[in-house]
Amino acid sequence: KDISSIPNLCTLLTKEGFPETNLTCLGGLWVMIELVNESTRNKLLLHSGVKSWFHVIQLATYDFVTDERVVWVDIEGVPLNLWSRDTFLKIGKKWGESMDIEENLVSSFARKRLCIKTNRPDNILEKFKITHRGKVYLARAKELFAWTLIFLDCKVLECISDDDVLHSASNNSVGQ
Repeated sequence: KDISSIPNLCTLLTKEGFPETNLTCLGGLWVMIELVNESTRNKLLLHSGVKSWFHVIQLATYDFVTDERVVWVDIEGVPLNLWSRDTFLKIGKKWGESMDIEENLVSSFARKRLCIKTNRPDNILEKFKITHRGKVYLARAKELFAWTLIFLDCKVLECISDDDVLHSASNNSVGQ
């Protein structure tokens, strides 16, 4: 459901009791979760915590194809007086759903980069008009590249007692 939690999916699944998973991006926001056996798969399909993270959980089929893409698009030509988050969210709706708006590290009003989930099969490359108080501005949109999903390594915090720390420290030496 939340694009920012997808890279942490391995850690989330491990914390919910599914440590042995293989994750594969299928395009868009679709992720294939491979499990060790059918029993584990059935347990995952019924798990309320896991189900809350997804819009849809379904069994994989060999002919699965998604028409969904997540892409970065540069927007140029937006007048300064309309430069706002709401303006860019509205612009993103022309092609799909705005998933993220890049925050510029340097002050620049030349362009804004949007991450958009779209079902359009063709690249986004177009000019469009923005009308404000009777004045028409010409803006441009150019698709740059697809959003690339990188799964982070699983991180499971282990709890250790103070006794374990003291015992471990007494068995270690420090050198120069």
